[in-house]
Amino acid sequence: MKQPAPVKLTVQLDRQTLARVLFIADVMELRPTVHQVRAAVREVLAEHGVRGCRRRYVLADRDASQLDEIEPQMRHRHVHTERMLWCLEQVDRAFRPRARRQRKVEGKPLIEALQGEPLIDVINDADA
Repeated sequence: MKQPAPVKLTVQLDRQTLARVLFIADVMELRPTVHQVRAAVREVLAEHGVRGCRRRYVLADRDASQLDEIEPQMRHRHVHTERMLWCLEQVDRAFRPRARRQRKVEGKPLIEALQGEPLIDVINDADA
């Protein structure tokens, strides 16, 4: 039986959503490469979808708050906030917008290129 062609889905997510997706991913590196961050986000989105990722993040946020009430000395909320800031940094690094390329045109301005050319003399002769 013939295998169906793979489907490529493009989803545009804002910075905060990407950071939340990365938050629930299992990224163990302190300074992951751009490719590792992108792969982790891609895998988690493929497994849970955007809604599932949002739900898991909300649960992690709620758990941190509840654990902080039970064990205030462990500072779960503080750790949660630090991890979120780290995720935002990684998202900024891995998903920064591409810089627009400037077209560079080399050569003389048109007015300089036309000065002294026979075309100018022809136009001037026609006016006379």
